[in-house]
Amino acid sequence: HFSEGLALIGKDGVKMAYIDKSMRVVFNMKDGEYGGEFHEGRATIRLGVRGKFGYMDRTGRTVIPAVYDDARDFSEGLALVSRDGRYGFIDKTGKVVIPLQYFYGSSFSEGLAAVTTSSDWQVPGWGYIDREGRVRVPLKLDYAAPFSGGLGAIDRLTDRQNIPDAYIDPQGRLVWEKPRR
Repeated sequence: HFSEGLALIGKDGVKMAYIDKSMRVVFNMKDGEYGGEFHEGRATIRLGVRGKFGYMDRTGRTVIPAVYDDARDFSEGLALVSRDGRYGFIDKTGKVVIPLQYFYGSSFSEGLAAVTTSSDWQVPGWGYIDREGRVRVPLKLDYAAPFSGGLGAIDRLTDRQNIPDAYIDPQGRLVWEKPRR
């Protein structure tokens, strides 16, 4: 699967490499390194099967050290990362721009990211923040999915199934909800 003109392949059964669309090896991964897809000029890099995450550029150079327990793709200039069980966001230089204070979250989409302050998936605590870390939709929802097409899918029912039952606009106004029985 190519992303930003490069694809990760297995080479010699173990070693990983990135190729371009002409099937030329652009760079080899070091032994024990695992790479991800490129997004906004960065790809995750993992040191070992259970190792830490960081980021590399399109030449294979590590640009953000592997110090994170989890790392997601860059989206809208920011990436969701975690350390010590807390999630936040970094920019492309590795600077933490939204503190690692959430229990989980999603990548940014349409200027907003879904985050939760609850460590219990059965307790409400989901909402949306903007790229400056300001809460835009209060963190009181049972579940919140990334925005798509101007709407955010949310779960507001007390069934605690984390299955969206409504859609909101970026201001948190209800647009549609599943009819109740």
